[in-house]
Amino acid sequence: MPAELRRRGWAVNHKRVYRWMHQDNLLCLRRRKFVVTTDSDHGLPTYPNLARALALTGLDQPGGSTSPTSVCNWSLSTWR
Repeated sequence: MPAELRRRGWAVNHKRVYRWMHQDNLLCLRRRKFVVTTDSDHGLPTYPNLARALALTGLDQPGGSTSPTSVCNWSLSTWR
C-alpha cells in the first residue's frame, strides 16, 4: 500500500498508512486456526480411565483435595 501511494505521488511511509487504515477500520485481522493437539485416529490401543470408577473416601485419592494450598500442616511449616 505505501509503495502504491508513493507511485501516485504521495509522500507517505508505512506508519502513516497503518494509522490511516486503523482509523478507517481497514486492517486485516487474522483468525487463529484451531490446532488439534491430540491424534485420536490411530490404531493403537487406548486404556480405560480407571479413576472414573473410584469412590473417593479420603484426601489422598485422585480428584481429592491434595494441593498444598488446600491442606496446610502448620507443624511442618518452616514459615512463621
